[in-house]
Amino acid sequence: MLATPHTAMGVLIATKISNPWLALPLAFLSHFALDLVPHWDFFSFRDEIGTKEKLKVVADFLVGLSLGMFFTLRALPDQRQAAIIFFSCALANLPDAVEAPYIFLGYKNRFIDWMIKFQHRLHSRLRYPWGLVPQILLLALCFALLL
Repeated sequence: MLATPHTAMGVLIATKISNPWLALPLAFLSHFALDLVPHWDFFSFRDEIGTKEKLKVVADFLVGLSLGMFFTLRALPDQRQAAIIFFSCALANLPDAVEAPYIFLGYKNRFIDWMIKFQHRLHSRLRYPWGLVPQILLLALCFALLL
């Protein structure tokens, strides 16, 4: 799944569950739950990712980051709520972020290799463009519940 829907779910969890001891683990676990939903991402049906796709990954990351920061800053001056939103967004994307050294630098260690294999088993993939539909619906649902 793209980073932006993971971030939107992190925001939704953080804004609806004010207890960080519950919100933060749920945000992290939401990553794996969302990856079970059939979807398309830049790595679907590919063994390698080229420079063009890497730029798209960065663009998706920046959109997700902007979304997370928007809601984090919107929570201010409530610093506690802003922190919960920020860390929920980060945790909702953490499993994919662990793979970044391999994707961008070709660096892999035992933990990164394990995470890649673990996530690969969880992913339910659809081909483009149909694999974007569940993500668009998820974003619409998150925004409907947030606004």
